[in-house]
Amino acid sequence: MSDIQIFVCNTPGKDSQQVAQSIYHPIYGGAALTQQTMNPEFARDDAGENISDKNRSYCEMTVQYWAWKNVQADYYGFCHYRRYFGFSASSAQEDVYGNVIAEYISEKNIAKYGLDEAAARKVIEGADIVVTDRVDVTKMPEFYTSIRDHYRKGCSLHEKDLDLLLQLMDEQCPEYSETARRYLDGPSGYYCNMFVMRKELFQEYAQWLFDLLQEFDKRADMSHYSVEGYRTPGHLAERLTGIFIDYKRKTCPELVVREVPCVLFRKPERSAPLSKPNKAGLVPVVFAANNDFVGPLSVAIKSLLLHASPERFYDIVVLESDITAQNKSMLSGMVAQYPNAQLRYFNAVSKLEGYTLTAHAHISVETFYRFLIQSVMPDYDKVLYLDGDIVIQGDVAELYDTDVRGKMLGAVLDVDFASQINGFAPGMMKYAVKTLKLEDPYRYFQAGVLLLNLTEMRKAHTQEEWLELASVDYKYSDQDVLNVCCQNQVVYLPQEWNLLFDNDFTRVSEVFRFAPREHRLQYDAAAKNPKIIHYAGFVKPWNRVPADRYSEFWSVARQTPFYEVMLYEMVRRLGRDMAFDTNRNHLHDYHLFSLRNGKNKAKSLVKKIARKIVDLFAPKGTRRRENLKKRLGIVKDDFPLYQWEEQYR
Repeated sequence: MSDIQIFVCNTPGKDSQQVAQSIYHPIYGGAALTQQTMNPEFARDDAGENISDKNRSYCEMTVQYWAWKNVQADYYGFCHYRRYFGFSASSAQEDVYGNVIAEYISEKNIAKYGLDEAAARKVIEGADIVVTDRVDVTKMPEFYTSIRDHYRKGCSLHEKDLDLLLQLMDEQCPEYSETARRYLDGPSGYYCNMFVMRKELFQEYAQWLFDLLQEFDKRADMSHYSVEGYRTPGHLAERLTGIFIDYKRKTCPELVVREVPCVLFRKPERSAPLSKPNKAGLVPVVFAANNDFVGPLSVAIKSLLLHASPERFYDIVVLESDITAQNKSMLSGMVAQYPNAQLRYFNAVSKLEGYTLTAHAHISVETFYRFLIQSVMPDYDKVLYLDGDIVIQGDVAELYDTDVRGKMLGAVLDVDFASQINGFAPGMMKYAVKTLKLEDPYRYFQAGVLLLNLTEMRKAHTQEEWLELASVDYKYSDQDVLNVCCQNQVVYLPQEWNLLFDNDFTRVSEVFRFAPREHRLQYDAAAKNPKIIHYAGFVKPWNRVPADRYSEFWSVARQTPFYEVMLYEMVRRLGRDMAFDTNRNHLHDYHLFSLRNGKNKAKSLVKKIARKIVDLFAPKGTRRRENLKKRLGIVKDDFPLYQWEEQYR
């Protein structure tokens, strides 16, 4: 069996998912240039004989140099932390840049695209060179005419460097000159410095390539090049690889060269399970959110911290999909003010790959992340899961300490659902009995606040089984799933721990009047002193004011770093999409109002609405108004907001 070693070039500081196959060897490129903590299981290109300190100009070529000088193998291969050889991806659709696009480095994709050792050996053994598919640059949308033209139009690249390389080739290895010029003037070539070569060929290639690059270093002047321009030797090496392969094909017709697709993973970041901190009085709290929800999430977290006990330690985990680095930094900075709390993130998107999960109405797919907690946090026996559309007015440690031994979870009875099956919504009782098959529909619970007994949940189902169960398209998505699977396994919590607000000011008066007497009495008692206010429903206080209990939300929002952003988004949304129709006393689409009443009237009305909102939250003369002016640049006292009409031209 051949000794095949494929080196996967990684960047220090990036924690990417690796392909756990024996032929792949993760290695850090440019290790000599950083002090960042690195995975000790990865190789480094600054060990032994190396040029690691040239990584900023040589790019991944420093890894190739290291392998050339320090490794003995039958085959040498090179790919990247996000680009791999698709050894069984020949039927996959490539984009115009020659990439097969995949999302995550998952077990499913490893098998699908042949990243496993068996598939790799089947292609590599018996070949002299394995390279990614040749790419035709003339088919790219930028209208390149040749490989040279592609280089000429590259960001911060200079054609004179390509000409210098050809001059060096004429001097040092003139036998390559004709092939090189024909290659550069041709329409297609090999990219990304990805290949697998038999030992003898690789040794020849490396000697030839680094001799040329080292001489280029001596003669080229890159002193005023940009950061990208300084990577010129790496870009030249990319072209040299193709020239070498074409030359060998020409001079050695018996050479076996095999082409396979390049699989580009858009999101290669690794999400490792979260370990349990060694802290006394630990209270683990889990949220789920995307970047659009980061403002309300900050309010939920801030309200938790405002009521946190100094005797407890709050381990706050956010299961997320796309929260930006800047927003994470702002959230983490807010939490860092509290010595008895920490905030961690886990990107959960890849774990839902392959499952069809349907989130209805105003609910996002992140709601299904709660089914991942038992595997994401394997060291935990119990955690508190909270929706992000809440304001906490009590210490959640008290809730966490509730005894749920022998049950799968703790939750609050859903007075809204009970009202629906009790007469408000004809057909809902049939849905509860026939579709959900609930033994007692009046024991249906609301899933926005859950005390999860992970020990019991793991006994009931694996994570994969939970996700299969969650793939059923129910009316209330994951909440229905939990009620179906956990009935008779629930400790019911007091209503004050999950008080539903009066959605659109109609929920209590129109819906809850149908609630069973005990449900309504418990709700009314909890409403006097709620410990968690839950803004469940399509109306949210950050989208519309006034709304029920909106003052509780905004009083906390003012203490978060996202306050001005939330104000801006609310005003922008209202001003862009809607205008107030005084004749019919409700909100109308801006376009329709403009058509009926004229553009100037619509603009005037939107300005009035915008001014009222800004004046409500940021009165003239307040520091808040000055912050809006400074941070967003949209508020002026004479004309408070955005030139809304620009959105409708």
